[in-house]
Amino acid sequence: MNYFRKRLLFTFSVFVFFAVNCAAAPSKKAPAWLTDDPHLIYSENEYLTAIGEGNSDSLARDDALNKLSQYFDTKVHSEGLAIRATNDSSSSSSSLQTVSVESEADLFCVNFTDSFFDKKNAKYFILAYINKKEAAEIYRSKIEALLSSITQNQKNARNEREVFFKALLLRKSAEFCKSAEKYIQYETALIHDDVEKYKPALADMTKIFSELDSLKPQLTFSITMNQKEKRFNPIFSTLAEALEKQGFSYSVNDSMYRIIADISCEEEVYETGPFVRPSLDVLIVNKNGEGLYTYSKAYGRTGAKTMEQAYTRSVSKITKDLAENFMTE
Repeated sequence: MNYFRKRLLFTFSVFVFFAVNCAAAPSKKAPAWLTDDPHLIYSENEYLTAIGEGNSDSLARDDALNKLSQYFDTKVHSEGLAIRATNDSSSSSSSLQTVSVESEADLFCVNFTDSFFDKKNAKYFILAYINKKEAAEIYRSKIEALLSSITQNQKNARNEREVFFKALLLRKSAEFCKSAEKYIQYETALIHDDVEKYKPALADMTKIFSELDSLKPQLTFSITMNQKEKRFNPIFSTLAEALEKQGFSYSVNDSMYRIIADISCEEEVYETGPFVRPSLDVLIVNKNGEGLYTYSKAYGRTGAKTMEQAYTRSVSKITKDLAENFMTE
């Protein structure tokens, strides 16, 4: 009996020991960057920080990234870091280009702490931080590469006699300018002392947009459609819209350039139904009849219950392709 009493007493003691120790065990403490000022850990002079929260770890990360991007946007607006002329020939005023950071890919050197789950509020918290010096170095290297490409395109444009090609080169430079401006905005938001350094480059970029606008009156196009099947008529509008998208204009009379679109189509009928197989050849010529640009595409076979539906689907396929690829390379 004494043996069982001792065994029972031992078991009870072990139970009490674990119960007391488990009750006394502290829960996971919140990290210092959450309970205190994060700048005590990540110096404000060296790091850019943002605390994100959400119902999951990934949502907390997204929230932290969004807050980091807001920092860049606020900096640009409050300090006027990059100003360029609008790409609207009807206006000569300057406008501030808004920074848009859409994802982590738009930011560099972003690091994250381990996330912390707050049981009381059922929320995840995470700290995102950027080493300003490291990120600025990456932005500078990208800016230098873009400025080099812009300079080369400007040089080629100055040596080009054909206005159409000159405009294409300047348009490419304008695209490089948009990227360069964005990275200059990010870099100077991190290293404010570099604002003055990039002012000459930003001024030169403004001239590119102005020069491109000055060429627009010479960039007028007429459109000639060569086709047997009138159901391809909507492609005319697609070509006109593509011109407008590229900053050119459609003109019925006295145009500087002509777009010639040849559309052919093979009809096939099988037991499964009718099919059409269209092909497209687009040529841009100047007033001397010299070919400047070509776009050719043979489209896959498109079928439907009726021939009319097959043509409708083919037209949709062609217009989509032109909207995405015509004069974009």
